[in-house]
Amino acid sequence: IYESRTKNKILRLEAEALLKKQYTSNLNAFTAKNTEQIIRHFNEKKIDILNARKKLNDEQTTTVEKLWSIKHITKDDYLKAIQNTTDINAQYNVYRNYNEAQITNRAKFDFDLPILDLDLAKLFENANVNPVDTSVTLPNSEIARLKSAFINDVSFSTYARYSYYDVYNNNSPNRSFMSVGMNLSIPLAFNQKEKREYYSIQGHLLTQKEEVVNHDTQLNLLNYYYEYQYKLKQFKNLYHKRLVFLELLRTERVKNDLHDMEFNPNTALFILDDYWSNAIELLDLKQDMYKILLTLKTKLPNVSTAEYTKPLNLSNLNITASNPPFKAVYVWSDAFKNHSQTVINEYCKVNDFNPVLISYNTTKLYLQDVSEFISKNYTSNIHLMLGSNKLLNTGLNGYLDSLKKNIKLSFVKGIHLDLEPHTLKDFKENKEKSFENYIVVLKQAKKFADDNKLELSVSIPLSYPENVLEELNKTCNNVYLMAYENVDVDFISKKSAEEKAILKTKCVLALRTKDFDNRTEMDQLFKKLGFVKTAYHDLDDLIKFDNTSINVKEEK
Repeated sequence: IYESRTKNKILRLEAEALLKKQYTSNLNAFTAKNTEQIIRHFNEKKIDILNARKKLNDEQTTTVEKLWSIKHITKDDYLKAIQNTTDINAQYNVYRNYNEAQITNRAKFDFDLPILDLDLAKLFENANVNPVDTSVTLPNSEIARLKSAFINDVSFSTYARYSYYDVYNNNSPNRSFMSVGMNLSIPLAFNQKEKREYYSIQGHLLTQKEEVVNHDTQLNLLNYYYEYQYKLKQFKNLYHKRLVFLELLRTERVKNDLHDMEFNPNTALFILDDYWSNAIELLDLKQDMYKILLTLKTKLPNVSTAEYTKPLNLSNLNITASNPPFKAVYVWSDAFKNHSQTVINEYCKVNDFNPVLISYNTTKLYLQDVSEFISKNYTSNIHLMLGSNKLLNTGLNGYLDSLKKNIKLSFVKGIHLDLEPHTLKDFKENKEKSFENYIVVLKQAKKFADDNKLELSVSIPLSYPENVLEELNKTCNNVYLMAYENVDVDFISKKSAEEKAILKTKCVLALRTKDFDNRTEMDQLFKKLGFVKTAYHDLDDLIKFDNTSINVKEEK
């Protein structure tokens, strides 16, 4: 009976060990399949970048060889162009050969893979709740102990025997008899000490196994976490480098637009190639991070990845340069009179102005300039600004219809009303009527904005009554508080308290250049007042500020 029980237990343990072995094999297959899918996914994106890079390189190489033949470029530029060609071809071979391999049952991601961040505390928490030991040591150790037990070598049996003798001799009769007995087999053991040590070690392993497994799991998770965070740090650094390349490209583009003698097309092309190389490096790091996430999934297969990760975007990657704050600028018609479109556009980009509020009027030449500017810079956050108080009497409907015909609204992100009923001659005598007209115009603008999928914002002084502020809060995406003339910190803080309480995150603090001697003073006041959203009034005077600062430095 004991022997049967032991055999049954051994069979159960062997079945358990086999299941764990199969489980490990399945995890390995899962890892291999998903690793292939991850690598192929990112290889496809890298090949797309390489196609553009190769096209540029092919055109550049021909030119570079001609320039080198007449010694119009340095040898290091020539060698760099050759090196870029070699690098592109080598990467093509790696990515294409891998992706073109004949693999059955290939799967594709039907969504873009985001950058994820790991939560170490939740990672440990899930590891403790759902520990998974993929080794087969535990059942095998128990099997070995059972099979090598001393009792297995001890045997005991009983017997009953009937004996019959057929005698051929007639003188002797046949005989028969019954016999019973028992057999006991005990080996002579000369290695009892070694066996006791063996059992002691096995017992120690059995009692300590779970603790060791959990400890090793946490150490592995900690190491994977560190490796992932290090890759994420490298990703952030490379993304900053990408922003540097973008600024260098912008500078070269401006030189070309302004026909600057310092513009060198070969230099611009090298910068562009570096920019694309950087894009591939970012993809490489992202691929490595997903391979680490896949490893974590195999360590915690029963835990959803969402339990210990969270998606990251540019706003929470701690990359300040790629996420400029809300910093608007007013652009009146004088800016287009005094500066070229290129200067206006590049000045807005250098200063990270977002959004750009461009004054709209129906003057033919000005309308042509604005329309052309918007068409060239439709990717910017441009809002059209309406600033004629006559619209308070005539209404906006007809005016907005003509605006829609003159400007391609798909290139515009919003409408901004800079209407000031408080400046009308009869405002003091007819405050209530003036605000009623203002709200009517505001609702007309809201309907137009909603119909054309545009944002709506307004500029107001720090003196509008509560009912108007409540209506603005219902209607507008943002409200610009014009803190003009008195730029005392305490004064502005007190005057804007009601607006901040009602409008909350919709508040935008607007300061004007006329109230300051230089831009530094403006920026310092913005910091002291602590508004998250700010606006500069206006671009033309800001450029004058900068020109004055440059001239002062040159005189010194």
